[in-house]
Parts: sequence; C-alpha cells; structure tokens
Amino acid sequence: HGKGTLKYYEIMNEPNIIFPFSAQEEYLPYLKAAYEEIKAVDPEARVVGLCNTSDMGGRMFPFFETSFKGGALDYLDIISFHPYGSPELASALSADSNIEEIKKLLERYSPKKYPLWNTELYYLHESPRGALPDERSKFDAHHVAWRFLTDLGEGLSQSMPLHSSQLIGNDNVPHPAYVVLNALARNFEGAKPVHKIKNNSRGTICYVYERGGELIAAAWQFKDSNVQAAIPQSGDLQILDMYGNKKSGNSSGFAFISSLLNTQEQEKIYLGSAPLYIKARGSSMTREEFIKILQSSFAEL
Repeated sequence: HGKGTLKYYEIMNEPNIIFPFSAQEEYLPYLKAAYEEIKAVDPEARVVGLCNTSDMGGRMFPFFETSFKGGALDYLDIISFHPYGSPELASALSADSNIEEIKKLLERYSPKKYPLWNTELYYLHESPRGALPDERSKFDAHHVAWRFLTDLGEGLSQSMPLHSSQLIGNDNVPHPAYVVLNALARNFEGAKPVHKIKNNSRGTICYVYERGGELIAAAWQFKDSNVQAAIPQSGDLQILDMYGNKKSGNSSGFAFISSLLNTQEQEKIYLGSAPLYIKARGSSMTREEFIKILQSSFAEL
C-alpha cells in the first residue's frame, strides 16, 4: 500500500515503555516481522527501529543494549530515540553526552555506522520537578535552535522535535520559532559538523560546520555563568543573530566618530542564550584558521 509513497517506517513508538523488561522476547519479533515484510515489498524503503525514550521512567540504555544483543541491528536501517532525559547541554546527562553514549554502545556491537535520528522531543528544556505537560511544552525560540544545532553538531541525520500544535498559539499567531527555523534551514541545511568547542566553566558551546565548501559556526551560552564570552570580531567574519539578521559590534552612533578618528575601539558582542551564527567571509580562510579564531574566545582556559 505504501510502496512508492512511504520511504521510512518507524516500528512502534517508545517500545521500551511498553516492553520495559522483555525487548528480545516481545519487541524484536515485531521489528523482525515488519522489516522482512517491508523489504520484501519495497527493498528501497528504510526501517527505523528501537524508538527508545528516556521519558516516563523509560530506561534507554538497558533497552538499547538488550536489543543490540538480541540481533535488532539485523532488522533496521536507522536507529531512533527520544532524548527527554537530556534535552539540553546543561541537563544532568547532557544532550551531547547522551548521544555519545548511544554511539559508544553501538560500536560495541557493530562496526557498521547506523544513522541516528531524534524523532521526538516535545519538551526542549529542563522544567521544575512536578511540572505538568502544558508547562513543560512551552518554549522560547532559542530552545529550538539549541536542539537543532546540537543534533546537527553531534552528527545526527535527522532532528524532529516539537509537535505541530506547539508552533501555533491559541490566537493562531505563529510562534517566533518559525523565523528561527527558517534561518536554520537557510544557513545550515546540508551542513556537516567539523569541530566542537565546549567550555564547561563558562557554559558556552561553539559548533563549527561546513556547508557547500563554506564555513559557519553556531555559538551560545547553555548555562548561566559569571564570566561573559565575547564574540571574535574581524573583517573576515560575518555575525548573524538566530533570526538571520546581520549583527555589528558598532551598533551605536560612536562608530562613525571612531572611524573618523581612526581608532580601533569597537563595541563588543557578548554571547547569550540566543545562538549567534558566525560565517567566514569569502573562501580564503582555511578551516584551521577559522577554528583558531573561534578557539581564542570559546576554548576552555
């Protein structure tokens, strides 16, 4: 029925909640049967398996390991997960550490590289203990950028957080995240991660990507810190805010006076929770040079 129309089939939603202690006996027969039937009809279709969650008491890593041991990797093309226990870089188990642990566990059971997909995350940030779903589902526009850029920076092939209903308010006014997502698509679609600069003491992250031969970085402050990080400013760099607008350190009228006096004074741009995008102008700057400029501001001291 779906041949030629459906390309991906995700087998079950969060089976580690349904079968918390019996992945091999109960979930894997479903995965195997679905995989064999789908491939028999449409060999080009891709099966997305496991769909593991850390929400609602779900034990993500035991279910992954039991499934890998039981042969699940023979019956899937893509591995999916729902990182509710690690929505942010500031989570107890940080978002990047969560992804890294999945990769390390996978390497123990297979030399093959399987694409990892984040296929659901309705709660994009940490909430107070006992918060109700309505409260947890509220988010600011920068939270969308955080997760998209983290998943991209950590090498995930797809990132599909949020439910469509979260992007439209009760008054039918689109959420500001629409504009953020537009800027992300225009600047990062098809990009590949090439470097990561994480400063835990200052709570800053800077991911470096390459897209069509062009270098672009995304940086933000993922937790509160008493130490501010200034964005490196150079004629070789262009800085955009998370909506795609060009930023300039010379935002005041004094910039004109400074230029007349030929001074080097420039108003600094400091990093905050809203990500800033840094582009290398032209093609003369090498990847190593671009990273070196960024490390001067963001690297751990």
